[in-house]
Amino acid sequence: MKESFRQSMLWLHSWLGVTTGWLLFFVFLTGTAGFVHVEISRWMRPELPLVSHTPAAAETLAVAEQFLERKAPDAEFWSIFFPGQRGNDELTMTWRAPRGQVQRAVLDLETGQPVERRARETGGGVSLYVMHYALHYVSRDVAIAVVGAAAMMMLVSILTGVAGHKPALKDVSNLRARQSRVRWRSLHTLLGITALPFFLVMTWSGLVLFLFVYMPTAQTALFPDDEAMMRFNVEAYFPPDRPYGESSIPIPPSITSLPDVLKRAETLWGPGGVVKIRVENPGRASARVTAFTQRASIRGETRVAFDVTTGAPMALPPPRTAVAKFQETIIGLHKGHYARPYLRALYVVCGLAGTALVGTGLMHWSAKRKSRMTPHFATEVIERINLAMVIGLPIGVAAYFWANRLLPLAMTNRGAWEVHVLFITWGAAFLLAGGRPAKGAWQVLCALAAAAYGLIPVLNALTTSRHLGVTVPAGDWGLAGFDIAAFAIGVFFAGLAWRTETKASQAAMPTPVTA
Repeated sequence: MKESFRQSMLWLHSWLGVTTGWLLFFVFLTGTAGFVHVEISRWMRPELPLVSHTPAAAETLAVAEQFLERKAPDAEFWSIFFPGQRGNDELTMTWRAPRGQVQRAVLDLETGQPVERRARETGGGVSLYVMHYALHYVSRDVAIAVVGAAAMMMLVSILTGVAGHKPALKDVSNLRARQSRVRWRSLHTLLGITALPFFLVMTWSGLVLFLFVYMPTAQTALFPDDEAMMRFNVEAYFPPDRPYGESSIPIPPSITSLPDVLKRAETLWGPGGVVKIRVENPGRASARVTAFTQRASIRGETRVAFDVTTGAPMALPPPRTAVAKFQETIIGLHKGHYARPYLRALYVVCGLAGTALVGTGLMHWSAKRKSRMTPHFATEVIERINLAMVIGLPIGVAAYFWANRLLPLAMTNRGAWEVHVLFITWGAAFLLAGGRPAKGAWQVLCALAAAAYGLIPVLNALTTSRHLGVTVPAGDWGLAGFDIAAFAIGVFFAGLAWRTETKASQAAMPTPVTA
């Protein structure tokens, strides 16, 4: 123990941070990209059509119903996904022929005919999202265990940081101090105060998602074999009073047609509130119809069915048990399933704040030890690694987007090579950071990051027809927002490079001597 409880907490906070900080920086950055993985994936498939107008659901339903009645009248089920929802910009349908496989089609609203969308092979935003818990180049089980251990240390580090940083307001007031270690500490404290609840919730909920992976003893002791595990899943996630997989109430189509279902559902949820209609056993006496709305809460989708005689909406039995509802709530909270655009943007801002929190903590650790001791080999090595992590990893992510535009479209394993380019570029950043003085490496890496992100809109304009000159007039703010955000990140890193140059110039100027 140190001289006081607060000093002990700060000591533990510091060493937990530097021990797991590199991995946590990677997890926070790629996890933040996961909040907008749908938007990233769409930008990385520029062959997909622009989205400038969302047609009314009634219009698209008529087109879909005519197609399905002609194409799959004897199907076991129809699922109609209306355009205008996140991740679904076109009228999409799935169905399954009797004892057949599920088929999928995207319809052109003008012709009513299926269209083929041949987009380039890419890892998209999903590859970045998966990295934040499964890493890369290692087995999934090992990655989840390592990330889980780091998350547990992160949780302890947050709590010890709260306990140790008692004079927080004093720390924040030193943002313009001359010593770099004081500035890094002040910025680290400010970021920690700003989004502390977000950091706690994300870390805790991430651990809960893999609860039985980290603490499997109770589950394996009570359910030791596959048959017992299947029984556990059924008992835990499906109520005993409804059959496994039951999801709707029968509504004969002769009484409640699909337009009626849509109209009554929109009465409850408003125009555009229905995201999907599912029909089981269409055209038969055992048919059942269910409408789905958007995720209006932390938990999953909301469904509605209607009384066959009065047409009044009926409350469906709960599709999940309390255990499943708790799990859905945690998943929805961690992934932001319920978040609308503005709240999702706040998720991204808080995620970037978490990334910066870890990064400033790493930089403070290095600066603090450099100021207290003569240059030491281990300290110098850690400082270079911190530089390559804090600036090099964002450069690698930018290279991932550049690879999406520059790799040959017919390239084998193109999506995998996009990821390879990310790690190759990141590795080059380590070499650059290790081959130059710390201040020079910081400035060069910041300049490279500024160019890598700031030029993405230019690269996009040179290689595709989905640039700002097209997407902004068309009102496709999903695509335009990516280019604008990339340019803003480039400006941020340019500001860091300029500030580093300014500080270096001021330090090199001779101190005036007064008589």
